[in-house]
Parts: sequence; structure tokens; C-alpha cells
Amino acid sequence: MEYRTHKTGRMSYTFFFSVLSCFDGRLSAAILSAFLQCPAFFCGCTTFESGAPVRKAQQIYIQWSKNPRPEAIDVFFFDTSGARNLDAYQRVQLNEAAAAYGLSCRGGRQLVALSASPDTLLPWARIRTYSDLCKYRFSLTADSPERPLLSGEVLLEDGASRRVGLTLRSHLVSVRLRSVSCDFRDRPYAGTLFRNDLIYLQYAGAEVRPLGTGNGAPVSFLNPGWLDSAAVLSLPRPELLLQPGVGEVGPERVVADRTFWCYANPAREAALGSPVTRLVLEGVCAGKRCYYPIELPGLRAGCSYEISLTLRAMGSPDPDLPVRGDTVLIETATVPWEVSAPCIIPLSR
Repeated sequence: MEYRTHKTGRMSYTFFFSVLSCFDGRLSAAILSAFLQCPAFFCGCTTFESGAPVRKAQQIYIQWSKNPRPEAIDVFFFDTSGARNLDAYQRVQLNEAAAAYGLSCRGGRQLVALSASPDTLLPWARIRTYSDLCKYRFSLTADSPERPLLSGEVLLEDGASRRVGLTLRSHLVSVRLRSVSCDFRDRPYAGTLFRNDLIYLQYAGAEVRPLGTGNGAPVSFLNPGWLDSAAVLSLPRPELLLQPGVGEVGPERVVADRTFWCYANPAREAALGSPVTRLVLEGVCAGKRCYYPIELPGLRAGCSYEISLTLRAMGSPDPDLPVRGDTVLIETATVPWEVSAPCIIPLSR
């Protein structure tokens, strides 16, 4: 395959979150979690029944650059030493909130924020440590390009700057096939058309762990090798991975305008231990069913990959068998997702 690469760009989701003061004394995570379900408006310094003073507000700004805003976020505060136990948790509704308030014990904390659906309770009751939460997965069964699942984390150092930035980002990527044409000159089947029946993503990231220090690769894949139509069609949005082809393709360029979505996959070569995500064109050429498995570059979260193809020879008889390097000319461009004016919700701790 021959690649021609155009300009690159990237957009990250950001969402600003402000956090106010902490208690000097130690409170259990259960007490804090229950307390945080009630309205709380703390500013400056005040005193609770326990007599523990509340420190001056620590403002944490969380911003995202693509509408719509998350309906809600789940906020976790973890200790930064030992087992990194959960210190406090709350769900913050954002639909109508102009400000929100959180509370944790004093000292350094690991702040984690995950977008949430306000009418869905996730099994956070089992979360006791930061490691427990790092096992949580985003899945294509609940994710969507229109309202992507977002995550972010930041270290809050005790006594450090009172203004901290936290970035919430999506782990989705989009792959857009812009156009395709055939150039079978000098082949025995010159002048033959390629009838494109299906287009789909192969080794598409279906689940990902949004937190922790892993390599960012998905933890499960769909269409490992051959198209698994049963698994894809069971998704709420099967068109994220599978769409009809563009029909007959000849020397004149055909505008495809097909966009697919999956989770980011940094793998560039299968030898690195993680399968490479591919875009596959399936169809018939010269009376034979064939496939064009187009290996994609390392896919970065929050990016859109636009591709134009020129088919120069008959495809592979197996979708999991790469085609020769001179079979397809690939032109790619990496561009940021559409950027909207950021929304700011101050959350105080």
C-alpha cells in the first residue's frame, strides 16, 4: 500500500471543574458520600458540627470543547498514598446547574471524573480504591459520537495552587472514507469494475479502560479477522462499525462519505502485540469476491481520520490477509473533531 499523508490536527475534550475546601479531620468515605448527595454551598471558611474548619476554595476547571455538555459527572476523590482508598464520591447533575460543590478530607487527593447518565446508577458501591475504578470500562454498547463518554483525572496536591485544570476526553476516534476509485490499467482485467458491497472496521476497539497508566489499547475487539455480523448487529448502533458499500467503482472517483467509529488503538504494527485496526472494503471484482483490508495508522483518541483510496489491483481473497503494497494508494488526513465554544461549570470543594 502506498500512503500519502496530509495535515494533522487534534482536539481533546475538556471540561472545567472547580472544587472548594476540605475537612481537617478524617471522615469515612461512606459519610462523605452520603453527605454529598445533599445540596452544599460552601465558600470562604465555615465550621460544621464536628468543629472542623473548611479551607478556602480550591478551584478546579473542567472544560470540554464539543457540545452537548455531559448530563452528569461522577466525581471521585482518592487518597494518594497506600492503597489509594476512596475518600469521597458524588454525582453532579449538569443539565441546569450553574455551580456545584464537592467535599473531601484534607490532604493530597487523586480526583477522577467520569461522565454519567443521570437516570442510571452504575455499580460504584464496589469501588473501594483507585485500582478498583481503573478496572471500569467504556463500551460501544453505551457510547455514541453525539454524546460521548468522557473521563479525566488530576492530582490535587495539598497546599498547591488553588487553580487546577482537568481535561475530560472521549476515547472514540472516527474513520471517514471520503472517496474511492479503481485504476486497473496494465492488469489482465483492465476496465473491470469493483462492486463494493460492504465497508466495515476490522479489529475495531469495542471496550477500553479510560483510567490508569496502560498503553491505551482497547481491551476487546470486534470483527477479529472476518466480519462478525451477529456481534455487530447486536450493538445499539451497528452503523458505527458496518455500513453498505458504494456500489460499482471504476476509474471515476466515487464519493463514499462513510464515517465509522471505534475506540482509539495506538498499534501501528501487529508485531507490537495488539492487532491493528483496519478499514475493509468487501465486494466482487472480475467475478471473484475479494477484500481490501486497509491498515490504519495508530489511532489517537479525539481524532478523525479521513481516507481516499485508489484501487490498483484485485483485492485479497481473505479479509485478514494483507494486500500487496502496490495494490492500493491511500491518501490520509488527520483532523480534529468539530470544536464548539466551551462550557464552564464551577464545582467547588
